[in-house]
Amino acid sequence: MSNISTPVVTNICLYGKSYTSVSWGRQAKQGMEDQEGSGDFYCVQPLVNGHRLGNIIHRYSPYDDFMTSKNHEDVTKAPSHNHANAIQGSCTVVYGEAVFYNCCNSAELGHYDLQIKVTSRLKIPEFGYNNQFPYCYYNCKDWTDIDFAADETGLRVIYSMRGNPCGVTMETWCRAS
Repeated sequence: MSNISTPVVTNICLYGKSYTSVSWGRQAKQGMEDQEGSGDFYCVQPLVNGHRLGNIIHRYSPYDDFMTSKNHEDVTKAPSHNHANAIQGSCTVVYGEAVFYNCCNSAELGHYDLQIKVTSRLKIPEFGYNNQFPYCYYNCKDWTDIDFAADETGLRVIYSMRGNPCGVTMETWCRAS
């Protein structure tokens, strides 16, 4: 690193201080620079129901709109916050043109295609879910049994398994086509 800027403070949740658990950030992508419609965007995914579940993603473009919480597009990825395809926990990531997340009340990972508006699911055997192994310890939020990490080289899923709750498994999960 050659430079670290001063902090930038913003209100990124449209719902105010009562909704403190959200996933947010810039779309991560791989090899999409030349694809039509692949412009940068930013997302905020608020959680309701005890900071646990969500079904709407706020999509922003450009960056200034993201920083000022205005001119967003709502992407409804499930009919309600407790639907089987709803998001559980704060570890949602946008990679390419898809949203990746832990499906509501299940040991399944969700893949929501933002272009065709379809959800696909992948079951992970022995995956600890429903707050069995939250990686967020001491004084932070529950429902963090899983985490996603994404960069220009790929998407990774980080989680604990019931057979090995003290260890962490990290797998590369390719974006569905």
